Amino acid sequence: MTDSLSGYLAYTWLDARFDRYLNRNGDDLAGNRLPGVPRHSLYAELAWQTNRRLQHSAGNAKPQPSLRQRHQQRRSAWLRRLQLRASYHQQLGGWQLEPFARIDNLTIASSTSAH
Repeated sequence: MTDSLSGYLAYTWLDARFDRYLNRNGDDLAGNRLPGVPRHSLYAELAWQTNRRLQHSAGNAKPQPSLRQRHQQRRSAWLRRLQLRASYHQQLGGWQLEPFARIDNLTIASSTSAH
């Protein structure tokens, strides 16, 4: 984008299934999808570098709603999972380190599914 502004976009498809699992009733759930794990998710981030070492970003994760969420509520708005991140670039000998702090889910009080 520019020297101080950059963007990131990622799409994830995940087919999370039980390899083997027997529940308390003895039912074999092998091959079933893991409940609460979204099959598709999208992540977008906009980052800006304020100086040579310090970078800030705002990002958003949009997982596919689970069946339970679809029945309980409408699909969530894009801004439901807003996150902020700040990182600091530093060189230590031959190593490049980037410690960071991130705050997730700024716009919702709780989350009931994996993301």
